[in-house]
Amino acid sequence: MPPEGEWVEKFNVTYDIHAWGQYKDTKVYTSFLDWFDPIQKVIYDAWKRVPGLPVPKDGASGVGGLFYFPISLDPKTQQRSYARTGHWDGLNRSNYHIVTGSKVNKILFSGKKAVAVRFVPKENPQADATIIRARREIIISAGGVHTPQILQLSGIGPADLLKQAKVSVKVDLPGVGSNFQDHPLGPLLEWQCK
Repeated sequence: MPPEGEWVEKFNVTYDIHAWGQYKDTKVYTSFLDWFDPIQKVIYDAWKRVPGLPVPKDGASGVGGLFYFPISLDPKTQQRSYARTGHWDGLNRSNYHIVTGSKVNKILFSGKKAVAVRFVPKENPQADATIIRARREIIISAGGVHTPQILQLSGIGPADLLKQAKVSVKVDLPGVGSNFQDHPLGPLLEWQCK
């Protein structure tokens, strides 16, 4: 949801709505708040004076620094927007199951095609694994830390790293697991280090 209000100019808020990959029927939202606490402007102005701290025009531009960023918020309910509220709540399908208390530790392949996932109980990773086969596709969405971990354990990632870990290389993809940045300082301010 785009930003509105007087604070947009005060906080140098710019954005490219098309860079976010919008879907008309999405139920998971990223929004800019439509209010701000005046103390945030004082903190923002103080951070702007830090020597060497960039203040990029757009926080989504890939440049670290000081910027106002959107949060996962449903603009109508003003509640957290995430996979549960967007996809699970109210879902009533016989072919949809959620397995809790488990952790995917590998994607299984037939040649170069992902065909199944293997998972174990989170509390007992040494227990026997369960394998679920896909009919059409596999979507990995385990967050900024665990998605690259699953990919690397499955042989997708930087070949040198995988070889050091004695993981058979399926795809040499150097960017997997690289450049992770997330250092929030407050509800509306973020400091990113390169």
